[in-house]
Amino acid sequence: MATASANVTSTGTLVATPATVVGIHYRGTATGGSIILKDDGAGGTVKLTIHTGAAAATSGSFPIGGGGIVFATDVHATLANCDSATVVYL
Repeated sequence: MATASANVTSTGTLVATPATVVGIHYRGTATGGSIILKDDGAGGTVKLTIHTGAAAATSGSFPIGGGGIVFATDVHATLANCDSATVVYL
């Protein structure tokens, strides 16, 4: 399978099809925040929550082992005090 990536700068759908997320990169703000990835839209099942640090322009990258996290419907991201989030997926 080929890898692809998708980016959002506000809350919304990252990938509109089923996907397996194998990594995530984010850029935070001066206020601590979070990124919540859900399967099946904004009201869907929470699959991953990342808490971001409280420093302007802080970034972080996280590979996801074990074959990744499977999203059966889509990948939705809820961003709070986070400038952007990028996921790498199969």
